[in-house]
Amino acid sequence: MGPATAARVAATTRTGTTSSLIGTSPSRLADLVAPTPAAAFLREYCGRRFFHQAGPPDRFERLLSWADLNRILEDHRLPAPRLRLARDGGAVAEDLYSRSHITRRGVTYAVLEPARLREQLQAGATLVLDGVDQLHGPVRELAWGLERELGERVQVNLYASWRERQGFGMHWDDHDVLVLQVAGRKRWRVHGMTRAHPLDRDVALPEEPDGAPVWDGHLEAGGVIHVPRGHWHDAMAGGEPSLHLTVGLVRPAGVDLLGWLADRLRAEELYRLDLPRRASAEERRAHARALRDALLERWSDDVLDEFFDWQDAHAEPRPRLTLPWGIVDERLDDDALVRDTLPRRAPPRPHPRGVEVRALGRSWVFAAAAGPMLALTLDGEAHRVADLLAAGDPAGREERRDLLVYLCRQDVLAVVR
Repeated sequence: MGPATAARVAATTRTGTTSSLIGTSPSRLADLVAPTPAAAFLREYCGRRFFHQAGPPDRFERLLSWADLNRILEDHRLPAPRLRLARDGGAVAEDLYSRSHITRRGVTYAVLEPARLREQLQAGATLVLDGVDQLHGPVRELAWGLERELGERVQVNLYASWRERQGFGMHWDDHDVLVLQVAGRKRWRVHGMTRAHPLDRDVALPEEPDGAPVWDGHLEAGGVIHVPRGHWHDAMAGGEPSLHLTVGLVRPAGVDLLGWLADRLRAEELYRLDLPRRASAEERRAHARALRDALLERWSDDVLDEFFDWQDAHAEPRPRLTLPWGIVDERLDDDALVRDTLPRRAPPRPHPRGVEVRALGRSWVFAAAAGPMLALTLDGEAHRVADLLAAGDPAGREERRDLLVYLCRQDVLAVVR
């Protein structure tokens, strides 16, 4: 079914419709910072100042265990720097804990050698695994849920340490970080910023801190800390196994807004013209004024909302596969469970021709009567197809089923059971 057919889908609201969920809802910020309310954390701490909250020791066990880490290391090819060891602020050479394997067709890749890996870990190395949210389902659900809730890109890295030896020296990150202590304990020293809101690409580098830290303490299992962008910090295990996840929140700054506007200004002929180097001084000033006016015309009071809307509509999705569905049999039975997999919330919004859904860099327009079913479908929860089909006139039931199939084909929905 194409967009034209989908646009003809008629739906009417039916009260009392319920949905069936599969498993638990994606982890929310409230789950991570409790008992501190999520709203209070966002208002008072996130991106602003250090935060520490203790929690039950088993709070983060369901996200990733030592056994899960072992399976990941055994089952995946993880070339450096995806998987790496760090010690005393430097990287441990990959050939000290792995060997090269060459296939019959000449493809070379690294294979972990468990005994040599243990030697390096016993000698104080920290094991680092980047992007573990792409390797393990519960962590992927955490990252996806936070992206939906906060509207920011999220990446989760893993750190495993044993000895009282630093993997990394005192440093700062160019993004906000939530540290979730999964197992064991680790000592952290956190300082404030020495340059306000430093950037990855900046005109000056922050100086190392020389005063007392704002926090010097042990993060115990189940505890969480927030280290805002630019805050200096280091960490060290205490002679026992320590496993923690860092949840990186990548938020745009003013320079990102300017970059986005610069791309939009490429549509203006004035901004594609060569700059008049050899013109008279008055002509150069006039050209500069014209450039400024064209920029300010786009710089309305709503420019931040426009930027955020564009970011949400163009956010990169996390791959969700529904094999074997969709290759041969594309029917959705009433008992099938489907879920919106979009990286950002995308509620249907009014449009002159009905309702519009913006996501994945695209725009879909459907009949206004399809709005109630779409609003339910795109709430981020898993729903029985039968419950979704009930959100409308019984006469249009099969057309609505076709609409759900169409959304699955467009990677807006995934069949989860």
